[in-house]
Amino acid sequence: MLAQQSSFTAAAQRLGVSKAAMSQRIAELGRAAGVPLVQRTTRSVRLTAG
Repeated sequence: MLAQQSSFTAAAQRLGVSKAAMSQRIAELGRAAGVPLVQRTTRSVRLTAG
């Protein structure tokens, strides 16, 4: 969903969760995997290649 929307806000709204909760979960998953899962800017978000 996040990759399709390219926005934490839009993806969170579509999934019916808060932006903070979604952001926190993505960060937790990245820490567990040992690699960053997304590359964020102030205007967009992209999945990483790793």
